[in-house]
Amino acid sequence: MFSSFFNKSKPIHVALVCGLITIVFALVEFSLFKTKNHQFDWYFQQVFIFLVLMFTVFVVDFIIARNKLTSKNSFSLLFFALSIVAIPAIVLNIDVIVANIFILFAVRRLVSLRSQKEIIKKLFDATFWICIASLFYLWSLLFLLLIPIALLLFKIGNIKYWIIPITAVLTVAILYACYAIIYKIDVITFYSEKPLFSFDFSGWANQRTIISLALMLAYFLWASVFYFGKIRAISRNLKAPYYLMFIVAVLSILLTLIVPDKSGAEWLFFFMPFSIIMANYIQDITEVWFKESLIIAFLLLPFLGLVL
Repeated sequence: MFSSFFNKSKPIHVALVCGLITIVFALVEFSLFKTKNHQFDWYFQQVFIFLVLMFTVFVVDFIIARNKLTSKNSFSLLFFALSIVAIPAIVLNIDVIVANIFILFAVRRLVSLRSQKEIIKKLFDATFWICIASLFYLWSLLFLLLIPIALLLFKIGNIKYWIIPITAVLTVAILYACYAIIYKIDVITFYSEKPLFSFDFSGWANQRTIISLALMLAYFLWASVFYFGKIRAISRNLKAPYYLMFIVAVLSILLTLIVPDKSGAEWLFFFMPFSIIMANYIQDITEVWFKESLIIAFLLLPFLGLVL
């Protein structure tokens, strides 16, 4: 039933996904509304978060469809939305949400290197967006590793292309320095007061988060085995983007392990590559009952968390 419904890519699927995220967002915000008295700027911030989340869905859908990262279905959007629903702490972290959209912009530019056109512009844009993301969520800088990895995957060896990312980093650094001077921000003190790394996982120490992450990682590890098998079978032109998605997933997991303030929201970076890998696995399953079982188990995950 669910597999046949999402087996095609239709506008109604995007609407359903947006509706699902809207419901969770409304429930979380309603619980906050009852517990505190809020100023006008709080309401403005919540509207902004909601709009960015909706925009994120469309960006994910665009990246997947434009670069043919899955077949023409909506399984990726389904898993992306359900992942957010499973960890509602995401809608409370505006920094992660904004940083994630910039990381998506960067990934979009890196994947488009497949065409071997406008390489300089795409490398600059990707690096620029990652650095902008780091202004909201410092540990987004980890995704700068994608730049040299993408250059290797797409076999771009000209030395001038390896210099372009440095100019993008310097551009953002200069802009931020000007901003800090104008608004008299002590950058050194600001960042020195923050711990850079932490392996304290108490922020995930609740049943809902533990069960959600355990199931996601189990799905991810299982689907990745088949994902690599599929990469060997697809055309050479698509291999690099597929490998890049897996690397994004690995870097996202690494980010969640090292960030000092763990709340569950940091897993948002993982959801896009995870949904792509899962969609590639689900779409190729021939046993309908097994496909339905995997989808239903993931569908039940958010509701399971509600009763824990």
